[in-house]
Amino acid sequence: MASDQCHEQESRKEIPLAIIHAALGDVEKTLYWSAQARERNRFLSIVCTNNPYADVWQPAEGTCERFAAEQEN
Repeated sequence: MASDQCHEQESRKEIPLAIIHAALGDVEKTLYWSAQARERNRFLSIVCTNNPYADVWQPAEGTCERFAAEQEN
């Protein structure tokens, strides 16, 4: 599996992991995974709309489409 695909699969686990840790009462991990999800959303909202790094870096194929679909839900 390509590195980008592996990272993307891991990043999609952030919200469910935050929910699981919240249910278990693990505040520290709940805060960690919630922060990871927020940072991912902020980053993708920038690079998927007006990528300031476009000359040197592009998101993996399909990343922005999946991010847009997630935002509609």
